[in-house]
Amino acid sequence: RALLRVLRVRPHQHRPLARLTHLPVLDAPARNVAIRRADPRNQWLLSTTTDIVLVPREPGAKLSDVIAPLEPALYHLPRFDVPEGLWEALDRRDPIGAMASCAHWGSRLHLNEIVEGDPAVKYEAPGDFQLIPMAVARQLCGFDERMLFTYHMDSNFAKRAGLLLGPVRSLFDQLRLY
Repeated sequence: RALLRVLRVRPHQHRPLARLTHLPVLDAPARNVAIRRADPRNQWLLSTTTDIVLVPREPGAKLSDVIAPLEPALYHLPRFDVPEGLWEALDRRDPIGAMASCAHWGSRLHLNEIVEGDPAVKYEAPGDFQLIPMAVARQLCGFDERMLFTYHMDSNFAKRAGLLLGPVRSLFDQLRLY
């Protein structure tokens, strides 16, 4: 909690688009608020979802250790789905234990099967992990807020980022995403 900053996008800020969708929260405007209000010292933006467990391949490695030597690019990861019964059994108050469980299940239950997607996004479900230099995210003006149904918002972002940074790269050698 000491590392998190919670930004709230209030309902009245979503209302102008509410008649166009059934969704109570609009993903693109919410993510753009985070981009605009992020600490200007941040060099990287990780756009992700709240339902992931990120596991370093090297036990004990921190995400900052993985990111530190990276060249400017857009990085994606494949997502490995954990069966719902196992997912619900994870103790949300024990992130180290959740990471260990996911890593164990991934290899033991053969969950670590990569599903490739369009070359612009590399893997299916690109919105679960998009790591990009913050300056480039701001140059792109974030996510396209006309995309109300989040399904293509991340692909659109990746395609636009690719025009500036070249093809999407993978961090699969260093990280697993469940």
